[in-house]
Amino acid sequence: MLASALPFNAAAWEADVHFGLTRWLAVQAGFSAPQADAIATGNQRVDFGAMETMLLVTEYACTGADAEGRAEAAHAARRLHAPGAGEASTEALRTLLRDAGPKAGLLLLKFGEALHPLQDASAHEGADAAGIGAPAIAGLPCDPPPPAAASGGEQAHRANLTAARPAAALAMARASLEWLQRYPPIADAPRVAADWPRVEAQLGGFLTASTKAAKAAWFREHGMEDTGFLEGISLPDGAQPWTATWSGRRLPRLQEAASTQHGVPEEVRRFFDDFFAAWLGDGDPAAALGLASGEGTPAQRDLAARLRLWRLHDHGAAAALAHAPSALTRAQLQRVDALARDRSAYARYPRLADAFFPLMAIESYAPPLLPYIVRPLPALADGEPRMLAIAKLRHAPYDELLLVAQRRAGRWSVVSLQGARDH
Repeated sequence: MLASALPFNAAAWEADVHFGLTRWLAVQAGFSAPQADAIATGNQRVDFGAMETMLLVTEYACTGADAEGRAEAAHAARRLHAPGAGEASTEALRTLLRDAGPKAGLLLLKFGEALHPLQDASAHEGADAAGIGAPAIAGLPCDPPPPAAASGGEQAHRANLTAARPAAALAMARASLEWLQRYPPIADAPRVAADWPRVEAQLGGFLTASTKAAKAAWFREHGMEDTGFLEGISLPDGAQPWTATWSGRRLPRLQEAASTQHGVPEEVRRFFDDFFAAWLGDGDPAAALGLASGEGTPAQRDLAARLRLWRLHDHGAAAALAHAPSALTRAQLQRVDALARDRSAYARYPRLADAFFPLMAIESYAPPLLPYIVRPLPALADGEPRMLAIAKLRHAPYDELLLVAQRRAGRWSVVSLQGARDH
């Protein structure tokens, strides 16, 4: 049973930092609201929201589909985001500021993009440094390996949360403000910036907020009424289910949930199409396994619980269990039952296709947009084939979901589900 989390980026801030805090800091640095929006949008799109971000780290790091040297690009990105990256994490900022000059008004999106590695380098500082080896998906080694950092369970997203490491988050905010203040004037218009002590005095509530509701309240108190960008971050919702959505993503809409991936056997595509339809439909997510509640082996019951966990709309409340690196204990299974007792807790979508982020397989030709990507895995000892399906769901945008299926006696079945953090 493979259920461990794969920490490709073991520590990286989420949209509360990359969009929300960045926008607020830009206003403190004297930028107008539209200018601050552009900087924050450019920053957030590094993680997802632009076409190129539909490529999956599992594809270029683990399955051997790296047709264009993306693994080496990932190595370079890892160096930018690593602890102690120093000048490497600010290289893009220094280059942009040196060359901006009269084009400063046109480069705000790029400026936001350049702030991103600086911010994420600070996310690694102080993270749990328990050494781990390179992860593997059903026997596939992954390259680049993850940094030495926390891997799974309670730590799966902990390094991404400001409340877990407020000192690192505060240092990141100060460094971001300093770079925002260094940006050249736009159309010779002067900017009046708040000094750091005044900014720091206002950040306490942001740093310690441990739910989406608390983060949203801080942003509203500080002049940002639209907090839809908090959708999908790895914090629990709070007292009420989170309903706000963000219009800032600009991803194309999938026309259908069925796969049109070239080169995949029809029986495999048909199996996964049916599995995702059952898993993401209106019934019990675990029914996709074809088992009644409580039936099956211990491994199947563990998998059934994880299928329910990854369907919960409040992913922040379920993340620690969903990323548990070992089989769930009896107490953890009871916790899953409690979280999933109310069927309204599951994410629901008007169309099945709306559940998926549209993805692009790495191919030597122009691939179609896909709801999920299928890659072959090494066969079982008896020669029976195995397949890996990779998907991203709208309500858990910071994770790639990896489902391993194997064929036994002519029948396909999903045997494991892993969550790989991808941001």
